[in-house]
Amino acid sequence: MRSPDKRLLLLVAALATTLGACNLAAPEVGADPAGAYATHVVAYGSSLHGLDPERLDAYDLIIAEACAFDRLEARHRRRALLYFNMWGKSCHSDSARTWPVWQPAPGELGEADVVMNGSVHCYRFDDAHVTDFLGWIEAFLLAHAGAVRGVFLDDFGFERSWWDGTDAARDSVWGPYDGRPGWREDLLWNRERVEAIEAGALALVRQHLGPAGVVVVNGPARSLDGVRRFAENCGAPNSEAWPRLEEPGVDPWRYARAGDLLQVNGVGESGEWGDWSETDAGHGLANLQRAAALALERGCSVGLAYGETPRLGGSFYSLFLAPAASGAAWPGYLPAD
Repeated sequence: MRSPDKRLLLLVAALATTLGACNLAAPEVGADPAGAYATHVVAYGSSLHGLDPERLDAYDLIIAEACAFDRLEARHRRRALLYFNMWGKSCHSDSARTWPVWQPAPGELGEADVVMNGSVHCYRFDDAHVTDFLGWIEAFLLAHAGAVRGVFLDDFGFERSWWDGTDAARDSVWGPYDGRPGWREDLLWNRERVEAIEAGALALVRQHLGPAGVVVVNGPARSLDGVRRFAENCGAPNSEAWPRLEEPGVDPWRYARAGDLLQVNGVGESGEWGDWSETDAGHGLANLQRAAALALERGCSVGLAYGETPRLGGSFYSLFLAPAASGAAWPGYLPAD
């Protein structure tokens, strides 16, 4: 059994020293000499199986789960952000995995199998988990120092109150551990731990990858200037509504800044250019046009993925449409004639 002791306090103190010695300003995001904005793509699961590697050449950043990362060529790994999730994994045990695993599943830690949100096998989120989680990130960076771009932290919020699950399950993994409140005592019960993970991840990336290293978080809890944010499903009314991204003062947590990743889920089930989805987030092409304009204005990155369940299965996010394809170039990506 892990002991919470005082490891988190010691870790945060050490990180504060490291952060004080680092330049934490957001990395410079320059305009492409041809006038294009940056682009990104998400590679989940087995999405790279059988994919021509040259199709990845167009993207500035490649967000990859461990399975996909294992298939990346060295030239693409230099632009890769490895996926981490502080709340849980899609499995309780990694015993069936045949690729290197950088984030152990709860079963490997001897934890009970507590499932939330239908498929998330959750970690016990105590102070010791923060230390362990940052240790997993550091192990990955040590193994790939100089050969990757950084890390991607999914579900990056102070709580997950909307996840389905029993109260008993919530008490098991989100209880009042280490003298801190749990989910019953405070809506933002996990804020200090999440902020420690953000600061720790940034310090580790700066230490091992230098100023060009990238930390991207998917969620509303970013608090540090040197961290970029993934705006998931731009236009979604309850989270990434356009005014929140575009207009100062509407939502300081979501306001788009230089280097942020604008994710448009706008392509229909065929996965083909011109097959646009129409969802609560809006029309796919209209959202892509709006994201492109915002990216050019602010120095952001644009990603394009499915807005509907893919006809051939797989992840909504793993769609590899070239931003400069002849006759199908993304809006604003190429300079006007």
